[in-house]
Amino acid sequence: MRIAVLSDIHSNYVALEACFNYIEQQCIDGIIYLGDYVSDCPYPQKTLSLILEKSKRYQSWFVMGNREEYLLNHHEDKNSGWKYSSSSGSLLYTYENLNHSDIEFFRKCKNTIKIEFTGCLPLFACHGSPMSSREQLFSGTERIDDYLRNLEESCLLCGHSHMQFLYSNYGKTVINPGSVGVQTNGQTKSQFAILNWNKDQWLTEFISVEYNIGKLLSEFEVSGLNHKAKMWSKAIQKSLQTGINYPLMCLELAYKLASEAETLCEPFYIEEEFWNEAGRRIGIK
Repeated sequence: MRIAVLSDIHSNYVALEACFNYIEQQCIDGIIYLGDYVSDCPYPQKTLSLILEKSKRYQSWFVMGNREEYLLNHHEDKNSGWKYSSSSGSLLYTYENLNHSDIEFFRKCKNTIKIEFTGCLPLFACHGSPMSSREQLFSGTERIDDYLRNLEESCLLCGHSHMQFLYSNYGKTVINPGSVGVQTNGQTKSQFAILNWNKDQWLTEFISVEYNIGKLLSEFEVSGLNHKAKMWSKAIQKSLQTGINYPLMCLELAYKLASEAETLCEPFYIEEEFWNEAGRRIGIK
């Protein structure tokens, strides 16, 4: 039994195609997707079309990511305050490029799933943590040990942090396959994992695949995403080229600058002047 595990695609259909090309060369029995399928990169519909196409060939399991939660919440409340800006423009652009079937696909995704195979130990899959899609788990922390201590299954699959790692304690294991679409661990290759059942345990192969980053970068302007997501879009592109989490750096600094200016703000409502200053300070042109 060989299962591919993909997470955090973030609309990077170019990287996803490269991962699928690799998977096609392997003896893969199924694919587990850990959420954050869209947002941040151009043409989200291309990513979802690729996933749907592959689900016809491979048995597939789908977890909901925090980005899907944001989009579903916006679908229910169009007055959420999203507008073309660094704060929410990427999400609004993504939503405008989805159709009814895409929204229904998100609705069918579950926050957590238990996956069982005949003759194999079951797997527990989530996006962030068993409790929240927005919680990040990191190797060796007290929080991850708490989850392992109480986990019924032998293996926990999670994404969200974009950090590829394997961590074991209490006779159980956490596997983060890394990010297919936007890497933040110092690498620029697309990353995922393959689980192999070997007699009495799951063995993990971490995969890194090169893809045409230049092709993806050229589409940010053509798609209109640069105009609609402004500094956030530039930070994503910087991250794609460096493997450094520029979007988070820019967000945290912009929020800090806005707070120091005593401007009432939340992450979705930071004024552009603070985003631009934050981008300038961390070297985003």
